[in-house]
Order: sequence, then C-alpha cells, then structure tokens
Amino acid sequence: MLPLRLFSKPGQKSFALAASIAALGSLSPATAQEPSAELAAEMGAGFRVVESDHWRIVSDASPRSIAETAAVLERAHDQFYREWRPLGAAALRGKLTCVQFATAEGLAGYREKLGIASAPDGRGFYSLESRRIVLCDEDREPAEMVRVTARRPGATRKHSRTAHEAAHQLAFASGIQREGRPYPAWFAEGMAGNYEPATVTGAFGLSASARPDRLRALAVLRANDDLVPLAEFVALPHGAEIAGGAQVLYPQAAALFRFLFSERRKEFADYLAELDKLRLATAKPDHFHRAFTAAFGAIEDLEPEWQAYLDSLQAESANPRSKRRRGLF
Repeated sequence: MLPLRLFSKPGQKSFALAASIAALGSLSPATAQEPSAELAAEMGAGFRVVESDHWRIVSDASPRSIAETAAVLERAHDQFYREWRPLGAAALRGKLTCVQFATAEGLAGYREKLGIASAPDGRGFYSLESRRIVLCDEDREPAEMVRVTARRPGATRKHSRTAHEAAHQLAFASGIQREGRPYPAWFAEGMAGNYEPATVTGAFGLSASARPDRLRALAVLRANDDLVPLAEFVALPHGAEIAGGAQVLYPQAAALFRFLFSERRKEFADYLAELDKLRLATAKPDHFHRAFTAAFGAIEDLEPEWQAYLDSLQAESANPRSKRRRGLF
C-alpha cells in the first residue's frame, strides 16, 4: 500500500511512516503454513498440491494453468514486498494457501462451504476467515465484471484477478492490515486494485503506471457524474452495495487510494492509526467518516485537490504518453 516517500523533499526516507505503521501494533504475520497432505485430503479426489516459493496451490486445474498462477503469485509477492518491506511488512512465517478450481461451479460450491454468500468477482476472492485466496480457471465472468474488464483478454483478466487477490492476502499475512480491524471498501479494494497487471507481462503495483482501462473507466464515470460523492465514498463499509457496483467501486477506490497516498502521505499514516482504533464488531459508517476527517481534515477542504487530481488522470487517459511522475493511479 505504501511505496512512496512520506516526505516531499527528494532524498528523505520513509522512516517516519514506517514508525507510524509499526506503532499501530504487532505486525506479525497472520498466517502459518498449512500441511500439503491435509490440504489435498480436504479438497478431495482430483486435487493436488503444487508448491511455489511462497504458496501452496491446491488445484484440480491443468498443470499449465497452475504454473501460470504460481508465476503471477510470485510476481505479486515480490512487488508487494519491494514496496512494503521498507515500511514494516513482516516476512511470511510459512507458505500461503491458494485454492484454484478448474470450473466456476467448483468455486461456487467451495464459497458456499465457507459461508460466503457472494463475491464481487465470481471468479476469485480472498477469505479472511480461512486466510486463503480462492481462484477459478475459467475466463467467463458475471455481466457486471465484464463491463469492468471488457477491453482485457481472458488471460489478462486471470492474471489481474490472481494478483489482486494475492495483494489482499499479503496485506494481512504481512501485518500491513490487521485481523479484527475494519477497513472501508475504498481502502481494501483501492490497495488491491493497484496490484493488477494491465497485460500478461506488464508491471503492476503502487509504483507502476496506471492501467489504461481503469483510466478510461474513471473518465467515463466522471463524465456521466457517476462517481460516488467523496463524503459518502470514504464511509462505505467493505461489502456495501453502491449504485453501479464494481464498475464504480474499483476505479474510484484505486484512484482515491493513490491520490491520498501520493498527495497526503503524512496524513495517510495518521489515517492508518485512526483505523487501528476501530474494532470489526462495532464499526459503523460514521466511524469510518470520523477516522477519515481526523486524518485528512474536512472533506470540503479536500475536495478541490481531489478534483484536480481527477483532472490530471483524465488528461492522462486522453494522452497515454503523458504520465504523472508521482501518484500514479
């Protein structure tokens, strides 16, 4: 989540931000390694366990598909730690678990087994309860998600989804996000939304260039006045339903995350501290709103800067060769 410098002067390091994050509490990893034999037995006939450097992938998909998934997961790991290790990300205590199904039906059945009613993307999700990412080998997507990813081929969608869910998993496994703490929708999805490759081999992460399809989507949403007002958006709990669904949430969340981190870096650290005061069982939307304004100030004062940032992204969308040197979304 936090790859850029806290200070605005060149050459200064991010020690203060790292200290702020560390002060939130223990950053010990949230997961330990699951035995391969138990994983295979749990999933049943047709499943096998394949290990990469940092994951155990239990899957009934083809060997080629599993190998592709492993490669994307390892790229996500390396990029995540490249950006987050200087800011306090704890090393993994063991290999993480990825469950990959060959069919959408298999994923749906497993999701029901975990007691998860639905997922924004019907082809993948991160389960905080099981600490696993769950993926599907099929490229077909629900109609809502097709509108979000229509200009990307199936292979790219799969890679993007895999890296996105890995970012969720790594955030908790490294202690950057903490179990038992609530996070608003824009924060959780905005972070993961910045770890999605625009192409199969493309760079991704908070220090990479913007995904062109997200820039186009954001420009359209803004032109149609479909963006959620900032005061409402920052208070949305994770999983909340909004008009337009994922096609509004994901582009706006990714942009807001980058805007606040790149333009308000010190306040961003303060915001993490405010979120750490909340508890999952009692958090309400107005708590998210108060945490936001406590760190960033009155929303009406922030609004002009946010609109100017959107202007710059819209200009980049119209002229892809012109890239922002900081705060890339």
